[in-house]
Amino acid sequence: MTKKTRNRSIALLSALLLTGGLFASEGRGRSEVSLHSVKTSPLLEAELRYLEHRPEYDYPIPVIVRTSRAGAAQLLASRPDVRRLSSIGSYVTRMTAAELREIMRSDEVRYVALDAVVRGWNEDRPGRGGGRADRGQDGDASSPSSYLRAMGVDLAHRAGYRGEGVTVAVFDSGMSQHPDLRGKGRLKASVDFTPPYWGQESKKDELHPDQYGHGTHVAGIIGGNGHSSRGQWSGVAPEVGFVNVRVLDSEGKGSTSRLIEAIEWVIERKDAYGIRVANFSLGHPPVNPYLEDPLCRATAALMDAGIVTVVSAGNIGRTPDGMTIWGGIASPGISPEVISVSALNNNQTATHSDDVATSYASRGPTVDYFFKPDLTAPGNRIVSLLAPDSVLARDYPELHVGEHYLELSGSSMATAFASGVAALILEANPELSPDLVKLIMLVTAVKLTEPHMLEQGAGLANAWTAVQLASQLDVRKQRLKKAVTPTWRLDGELVSAGGAFAVADRVVYTPLVDSPDFWGDGNPWTDSLSPFDSSDWLDGLFHPDSVVWIDSVVWIDSVVWIDSVVWIDNLIFSDSVVWIDSVVWIDSVVWID
Repeated sequence: MTKKTRNRSIALLSALLLTGGLFASEGRGRSEVSLHSVKTSPLLEAELRYLEHRPEYDYPIPVIVRTSRAGAAQLLASRPDVRRLSSIGSYVTRMTAAELREIMRSDEVRYVALDAVVRGWNEDRPGRGGGRADRGQDGDASSPSSYLRAMGVDLAHRAGYRGEGVTVAVFDSGMSQHPDLRGKGRLKASVDFTPPYWGQESKKDELHPDQYGHGTHVAGIIGGNGHSSRGQWSGVAPEVGFVNVRVLDSEGKGSTSRLIEAIEWVIERKDAYGIRVANFSLGHPPVNPYLEDPLCRATAALMDAGIVTVVSAGNIGRTPDGMTIWGGIASPGISPEVISVSALNNNQTATHSDDVATSYASRGPTVDYFFKPDLTAPGNRIVSLLAPDSVLARDYPELHVGEHYLELSGSSMATAFASGVAALILEANPELSPDLVKLIMLVTAVKLTEPHMLEQGAGLANAWTAVQLASQLDVRKQRLKKAVTPTWRLDGELVSAGGAFAVADRVVYTPLVDSPDFWGDGNPWTDSLSPFDSSDWLDGLFHPDSVVWIDSVVWIDSVVWIDSVVWIDNLIFSDSVVWIDSVVWIDSVVWID
């Protein structure tokens, strides 16, 4: 990563976020082939080997080529279709297998990745999406207030936090001119990176409406004001501003390279539009290690630019026949830097005792064997804005809720909730860096009883404790100005911030938790993080009747099951592998039995 990334304000957290490389495979029964052993992914390498023996089938493959020096441009500049991605030092082009083998011999070529298709994570296709296919299995639609009350958003609203002064860039299929998104100055800008516009900007959003319907739904979760329902279906931060970044077409598809160009566009204009949060309710399955993944490198540039980056963990949680998948965290959610969010089923209630993981959402670990997801948020049968005349509105009339709303499921929806919480945190304290926003969200998350640790991450996003903690954090002095209460009551249940979380291959706890009653004893913030070596946390977590993404699955346009080889038999599920029993936590950490 960049030198700028390594020199962020919170040194310890940065070190944890940037921990690189794979866990040692010795003694773990995993494949001995490192993802870093060649200049491309195992998936593309297998394709190249196949085509080398069948040259009659060789065809131009869309790729992103990362180079080490400016001189490498000579290898690619003569090609008629080449494009430069300056933020990640790469070029976009199409090359045959023979041409790729030739350029990969150059010392100036660092890595070659597929220019993969990106999609929104709500699609109604088993193994890739979490839409209507999950309605029967994952319960009924939730009541209007249960989403927000579960995260304490209603309490944050009563305290005056509604996202004012914060702009969210929504990378998606566009935003329609829905009544719930209107408001003076709310739409800061709109740009389209789908054909034939390729980066054309319009400040009225008339040039490129949401033809698919996904982006409007996501935007409503983040910041819909509930106008069409008299407040019944409002979003998390109903006063945020928006930058509409259309990267998915009318079929809900886009390309990695065009998404990276859109990221570069946002970075260049972040100050002009006041962009503080970026929402990615999209991605592609994991085929590259995060240090080599183009989307991960581009989202790292967003974080370096001071933009909190919230991404979907994906919906690669089960096979078409219902078998559980582990290790399906999608790109760019595999990056330890971004905030990766998975989908929760709250069973129509605001309280947490009946919360369960959804069947379709991606589970950890990542392809680099890092701990993910970071957080969970409501994602099952979520009612939000309907984009008129969109594909989703037209094809699924049974999902309509009245005239202006639509019900969808998926990690896409959960990601939007987390982005709204990030906006509330930044309203509470605009001086926070992206690292500190992530830290606050992880430290304050609510540990849930039922979901597995690789399904819920640090726990459920907790807006109420997060905004309180953010408001009392003096960034310049790196101290809490006064103590913060990490607990609150929800319909008779005690809601407690967890105080400990995992990042990459480490567990972090905070002595800021002085007692179950308050946080903050005047210690400097930077002295209040301590790492705990948890390099063995991955052992013994998987049921033998499940599969692991990185050993048994490849995905190009659909899920293809190459074989059913699961990691060695020592990866046996144990009832003791739960939050409380599986990790040594320090006594000062607030916990719920």
